[in-house]
Amino acid sequence: MSENNNDRNELLGVSSDGHFSSGVELLSKALRAVFLVLAVTIIVALIWFLSCGGSFIVNSTTESVVVLQFGKYH
Repeated sequence: MSENNNDRNELLGVSSDGHFSSGVELLSKALRAVFLVLAVTIIVALIWFLSCGGSFIVNSTTESVVVLQFGKYH
């Protein structure tokens, strides 16, 4: 049984003291950094959309607007 665990740990890159190999640690750090960049990008895009991305001003003298709420004309 112990030999089976040693084989599995060797395949996973775990040393005898329970620490992962440097490659797995580097992969973990890289994935954490990518997740952080993605989360910051999503938050910035959401803030931009809520502050100024979803609204605009219509000049009533030269433009007209069709207002639809839930598919019904108002």
